[in-house]
Amino acid sequence: MLGERIANLRKEKKVSQEELADVLCTSRQAISKWERGESDPDIGRLKDLAN
Repeated sequence: MLGERIANLRKEKKVSQEELADVLCTSRQAISKWERGESDPDIGRLKDLAN
């Protein structure tokens, strides 16, 4: 559910996984795992995502 929300908002803003990863100082693979529900961002990343 969280992953779907991240993916939908990212696509709404027309931002690629790579671009989001750069902004959050993480990897594109991490973004992909979040969106697929394989892992969740840590609390610090959630704050950055919200901003």
